[in-house]
Amino acid sequence: MKPIVICTFYHTPHDSRGTQIEELDLSMSKLGNTHNVIITGDFNLPNINWENHHVTNPTFQ
Repeated sequence: MKPIVICTFYHTPHDSRGTQIEELDLSMSKLGNTHNVIITGDFNLPNINWENHHVTNPTFQ
């Protein structure tokens, strides 16, 4: 059974270059597939239509 990692993330609304999202992605890749990961938090991604998962800003695709 894989260990479970639960983390929380706050993405500031002023990170227009997506640096914080890239850092989160890097952190998750370091875990590889050796852990089950649950991410919670405030992602402040206003350019995503959560009903159809369409992204209007390609920076965060």
